[in-house]
Amino acid sequence: MALANVAVLLSQWGYKTLMIDWDLEAPGLENFFKDYIDIQQTSKKKGLIDILTSDPQNPDLWKDLLITINVPDGKEPLHFITVGERNNDYFNRVMNFDVSDFYEKKDGGNFIESMRNRWKEAYDFILVDSRTGITDNGGICTIQLPDVLALIFTATEMGFNGIVDVARRALKAQQSLPFERFKLISLPIPARFDTLTEFKISQEWLDRFSKQLKEIYNDWLPTSVDSRKFIELTKIPYGPYFSFGEKLPVIEQGTNDPGGLGYAYETITALIANHFESIEYLVENREEFVDMAVKGEFLKEKMERIQKDAVKIFISYSHKDRILKDKLMSHLSLLQRKGTATFWSFEQILPGMDWRDVTGQELKNSQVVLLLISANYLTSEFAKTEMLMAFQLAEKKDRLVIPIILESSNWQSIDFIAKRLVLPKNGQPLSRQANQDAAFAEIAEEIEKAVLYIKHKNK
Repeated sequence: MALANVAVLLSQWGYKTLMIDWDLEAPGLENFFKDYIDIQQTSKKKGLIDILTSDPQNPDLWKDLLITINVPDGKEPLHFITVGERNNDYFNRVMNFDVSDFYEKKDGGNFIESMRNRWKEAYDFILVDSRTGITDNGGICTIQLPDVLALIFTATEMGFNGIVDVARRALKAQQSLPFERFKLISLPIPARFDTLTEFKISQEWLDRFSKQLKEIYNDWLPTSVDSRKFIELTKIPYGPYFSFGEKLPVIEQGTNDPGGLGYAYETITALIANHFESIEYLVENREEFVDMAVKGEFLKEKMERIQKDAVKIFISYSHKDRILKDKLMSHLSLLQRKGTATFWSFEQILPGMDWRDVTGQELKNSQVVLLLISANYLTSEFAKTEMLMAFQLAEKKDRLVIPIILESSNWQSIDFIAKRLVLPKNGQPLSRQANQDAAFAEIAEEIEKAVLYIKHKNK
């Protein structure tokens, strides 16, 4: 319910938003949107279980499974991926899906990472509905996928102690991922919280939350913000009417009543839309904080800053090497999230565009060109055209061209490539590296050095 209402507000505020129902054992997120989609047709649609069990795994399959939802006053349509077709075989497929086998034998970690990168390229926000947990399907959602882990709980011993444990274990587990990540933000959200009829008991629970959640809040909540006050602002109240069925109070009730669910969901949505920045405003002037989120001020400023200061990197590769390119991007994503670099490649060309003109302009604007070398690349007419453009521009303009050897090929015979320092430094193709993740990490480190050199040079 929280996810559905947050998604509606993000849509109304103009953010591109993807919802994913990852609760394979108890699906039903679509029921909150029964007034806007055909529920029966939705339950027949292929979805997540089909993506996870596709053979061979196709990290672009999700594009064909999107359901579009237009909500009232929505500036951007919501996109939704359901769990999959609810036929007689559905639960057998779920029970037979072996997460360990998926990761250990089917390269599931890199498959999930490739999809995660594609989602983040296509949307402002991706909201994943999952059962809380560290193992099995829940572990994918609490460890590998999230930048933010929203932990919704009730005022019970089991609920409260459970989310504290999950937050600790998820943070520890994410630190051992072979992918670059900022530190995980865990957002505890007390739900169905009744402060009206049981005022004294509710205050005791809020005091307890404040004390025992300090460890979680210390990772990201500014010291100037009182955690007790913050919890009061982000709790979801109990609403008897909305406890029956699947409802959207942000539409039915609105967001103006400070005691209403819609108001609470608006606060949480603003926190997410403002990327957990300027939280002091939430405490001092909630209306201004929400207004910043509605106008997208943080996102606009961030994008303007990135476009102005970031080093522009052009990636030239063969579409047949997409998997290796995605692995590289997983290691380079931190540069983009820091605003240090932006990346461009041919997949960003839109239908109807003249690809030669667009490619030529992007190459002219770039400061670093990465050539992902393989036999596929050297025999691709499209890639060879990009490489030739890069060669010509490099001779006329000061820019860095960095060849990255993906697979064995006759690249040494090409003088322009051979006279440059290639990566990996030992010249051994990435596909033949004993520790491929370590090799990708080394390449990302060298590219970051090049980026910092250019930024320093341009000052």
